[in-house]
Amino acid sequence: MDQPTRSIVIGEILCRCCGVDYEEIPWIESFVDHHRIKASYNGGLVIVRRKFGILRQWADFFFASVRAGMTPYSEDRAFRSGADWIGLLSRQAVGIESRQRCRLAIWSNTRRVQELPPLQTIR
Repeated sequence: MDQPTRSIVIGEILCRCCGVDYEEIPWIESFVDHHRIKASYNGGLVIVRRKFGILRQWADFFFASVRAGMTPYSEDRAFRSGADWIGLLSRQAVGIESRQRCRLAIWSNTRRVQELPPLQTIR
């Protein structure tokens, strides 16, 4: 049996931390390399209906996971991202865990999810 990837392990742990059933998150195919992955939203744009409480849930999941010590690279080391350096406090809000928190907030509140085509641009 294949070993689970870091992303899968983190996803399962986050689901337990946030009270979300991991199996409820749908599988999709990644655009670039066509791998089977759990739904992921990394386009920099999420539009939600206020009545579903998705953004509040996302924030709640963020704080719950930080309280549980679930932050990437817990040691205090900085790394460069784009034009700036990312330190310990900034890393708590970025990275794969943030995308996974978004996914959990969406799928724990609604099944009505629509995605733009991968090459769609917003004007």
